[in-house]
Amino acid sequence: LNERAATAQSGDDPCGDNQDASSCRSGELRLHMIGPSELSFGNEPVDIIPMESGVLDGKWRRKPARDGEAAIFASACASGRIHLHTLKKDEKWSLSPAASTCDESNEDGASICLSLAWNDV
Repeated sequence: LNERAATAQSGDDPCGDNQDASSCRSGELRLHMIGPSELSFGNEPVDIIPMESGVLDGKWRRKPARDGEAAIFASACASGRIHLHTLKKDEKWSLSPAASTCDESNEDGASICLSLAWNDV
């Protein structure tokens, strides 16, 4: 049985010193498959999802998915948005966008989402 791992990677700051960093942070989600006896990310990711801003946190929903229900991964971004992705397997495993928050009050980029917590009680 393989375990799923999603890691967040923030890109280099392409802005330089002359631009507002909140408007040009970039990041991506990387999906890796890890076997039960492996504890390293040495293999290439099976999926890479570009994000609109730096990814600051990510969490899998801890509650096990029921039969037919996809596993869900949430990411918190420097843009202030929270994105939900579902894990799917067609020819290979991948993360598919499911939903995102849209915070119109954060147009100036002053707010960020630092951390997530699932309430799976």
